[in-house]
Amino acid sequence: MIPFDPIRIKNDLFGIAFNWVESVVAGSRDEYNFETFYRFPIFPAVDATLSYQSVIDPAFTTEIDHASAFSFRLRTTY
Repeated sequence: MIPFDPIRIKNDLFGIAFNWVESVVAGSRDEYNFETFYRFPIFPAVDATLSYQSVIDPAFTTEIDHASAFSFRLRTTY
């Protein structure tokens, strides 16, 4: 059985989130975060996840206004 079916994608997961953090540390600023991810099976019981995060106004630095993070994760279930 092939986990990726081009006609009907099964067991895939797509998500989007927006986060806001009010920092409690004196002198730091509020931080905003946009995240999106896509999880898909690559083998039976093994999923891969691709994700992107965009951090706006990182709380503990005023030297940059935007940061990006990309990730690739493997997840297994048994």
